[in-house]
Amino acid sequence: MRNVPILFALSSFFFSWTGCKPEPPSPSEIRIHQEFSSVHVAPHRLEIYLPEGYSSSRRKHFPVVYMHDGQYLFYGDSLNWSNAWGIDSIMDTLVSAKMILPAILVGIGSTERRLLEYMPKKGADQFPDSTKEIFSSIYNTSPESDQYLRYIVEEVKPFVDSVYRTKPDPAHTFIAGSTMGGLISLYAITEYPDVFGGAACIATHWPLAPQDVHPDAARAMVDALGKRLPDPPVTESISTTGSRMAPPYFEPYQKRMDEHMASRGYVQPGNWKTLGFDTPMITMQGWRQELHHALEFLLVTSD
Repeated sequence: MRNVPILFALSSFFFSWTGCKPEPPSPSEIRIHQEFSSVHVAPHRLEIYLPEGYSSSRRKHFPVVYMHDGQYLFYGDSLNWSNAWGIDSIMDTLVSAKMILPAILVGIGSTERRLLEYMPKKGADQFPDSTKEIFSSIYNTSPESDQYLRYIVEEVKPFVDSVYRTKPDPAHTFIAGSTMGGLISLYAITEYPDVFGGAACIATHWPLAPQDVHPDAARAMVDALGKRLPDPPVTESISTTGSRMAPPYFEPYQKRMDEHMASRGYVQPGNWKTLGFDTPMITMQGWRQELHHALEFLLVTSD
């Protein structure tokens, strides 16, 4: 029976890396698909990381991790190197050390509709009426996350599987994101557990706002997603928290999600883990020190 790993990590996504220099040329490769169109949402830019050896090993197929906010992932993207997570460099290092399986990463660029596309619709449906009114007054529309996930599942993934040498089954297909990207990644697992075999939900933005100003809505979101978690026999989960990895008002909601995990039958350390880190992840150095936990979890070498 297959396992579906889910990783929650509390961390900050508000970086200031303008003083950083790009890493040396990577042995991997980044390919760009500028405006990948859709019948569901506006076009998004795709940035695809191919691991070292992809071009030379013609018969080898690879796991795939779909990641949100794709324009901030890679040093290989010259447009954003000063604000990049540098995941391509981290992947290169981990693969070279045989700590993870080589994998394809698909960065899906975010647009000005990021909040609408990353806000889980079925969670937002449970907001108190007052919060629904605030959301409607600001955006004059409802969340577009269902359409965004259809874009990934029905359009992006089939394209990637047809063009690149992937392992398309759920056991080798993952999804990951930070802050609101963490929310939509968890939502993807609840909506498409037969497509995504695991998720990394990093700095999951339970509060839904820059400050904890809508606690009833945040609790409603946590509870809605917690009740929709796949059954434990199918799902393996890891939850990562830390006092300096996110604003302190994130943590109570993560603990509330942990309660849902336990009540659904998830057991630590078997199919769910909660890890804490003191390293502040509001800097490039802190982020890079801890991101490997997510990659090692999703891309275990015992494949």
